[in-house]
Amino acid sequence: MSDDEKKVDLSALEPFPEAARFEQAVSAITARVLEKKVDLSALEPFPSPARFEQAVGAIAARAMAARRRKRETVSEQLSAWARPALALAAGVALIAWVPSLWSRSPSSTAVSSSASQQSADPAATLMGWAAKDALPTDTTEVLTTLGGSHGGTAR
Repeated sequence: MSDDEKKVDLSALEPFPEAARFEQAVSAITARVLEKKVDLSALEPFPSPARFEQAVGAIAARAMAARRRKRETVSEQLSAWARPALALAAGVALIAWVPSLWSRSPSSTAVSSSASQQSADPAATLMGWAAKDALPTDTTEVLTTLGGSHGGTAR
């Protein structure tokens, strides 16, 4: 900085002599602070490049030794990935299943489950008729329930 740049024009502050003195004090302190250099060498973790390289080499050697000790077989690697893979599969299944819950109404689910139960288990249907002491309305219902070659179609 040249001497011209350090001097501040204080002519505008003439009505306020305290402000002019304050401005001069601040500029003097600022000049002294800017002239001093701050020593940050105490903050340097590795004062010499050789010490830095030595520390990096030690860290890399420890990492390589740990990797050599931990040689995993294929089955060990697969078992290590089993839990994340199963979690991912469960998440995908949940994402695929949730929309089907919203698309069905409760009444249609009950009707379809009772119809599929009757067609899937003839013993349950016969036991239901016996428990209610009810008779089927026609023979085709009995033949359809029993299935097989009795299915109500004549040959």
